[in-house]
Amino acid sequence: MSEIGNVVLMLVYEPASPESTPVPVLRVSDVGLAAAVAQAAVLEAEARAREISLLDEVLGKIEEIEALRLRRLLGLLIPEFASQSSRCASTFSVM
Repeated sequence: MSEIGNVVLMLVYEPASPESTPVPVLRVSDVGLAAAVAQAAVLEAEARAREISLLDEVLGKIEEIEALRLRRLLGLLIPEFASQSSRCASTFSVM
């Protein structure tokens, strides 16, 4: 099994002007912070899926599956997130 690289968070400033390019401001390699950001991203994706489900059941199911894929991918990249995530499992169930 090959070793997975490091997960690094980057804060990027995006100027309002379309002609300007984004500017990296800082890099953080705090694994706990990465796990917290991953959790926030997954919770946001799951909330979006629930919201869309109220309007369209099929599109909501697609978003639900995408949220689950995001959870699994982040779990592979950030082991601390995977252990956090397994303790508080998602309320979604994919058919």
